[in-house]
Amino acid sequence: MTGGAGFVAANLIPRLLNGGARVLALDDFSRGLAEHWAPFRNEPRFAGAQVDCSDADALRGAIERARGEDRVA
Repeated sequence: MTGGAGFVAANLIPRLLNGGARVLALDDFSRGLAEHWAPFRNEPRFAGAQVDCSDADALRGAIERARGEDRVA
């Protein structure tokens, strides 16, 4: 999920996790807040990465490190 530390994501992530999804949240924290991820830190189906999604190499690397996660874009 891009914008994964924003307001919308903070409300969508719990719904996805409660529905059994695995979530990879990506954010560069230019507006999003890392504290939005705090409730999910111990959730094995959640992964968060600080990445600028306009940087294709950085984005690719984040996704490769989280292989196996379901993605919502």
